[in-house]
Amino acid sequence: MKVDIRKTVEQRVRHMSFREAVADIDTETATRLQSSPSTVIQARIEFDALCAMELADMSPHKLRALSEHKRDLIFELSRPPQTLALPVCN
Repeated sequence: MKVDIRKTVEQRVRHMSFREAVADIDTETATRLQSSPSTVIQARIEFDALCAMELADMSPHKLRALSEHKRDLIFELSRPPQTLALPVCN
C-alpha cells in the first residue's frame, strides 16, 4: 500500500467517517487500510462503530462510559498529525 494513500486517508478520517474517507479507493486498498496500525484510522473506525450503537437500552453507567470513550477518540482524531521530533541537545 502506498504511504501517500494512507496519509490522505488519515487526513480525511479526521473530518469524515471511514466509509466516506475511502469511498474513492479500491476495495482491496480500503480493506488493507481498515486493518492498518494507524492510530487515527483505528480511532475513526472505532468512533464510527460507537456512534452506530443503539443507546435506548443502555444503562446510565454504560452511557457515561461510552461518552468518555467517544471523547477520548475525538481527542485522538483532533490531534495534529505526529511529526518526528528530535531531542534537543544543549
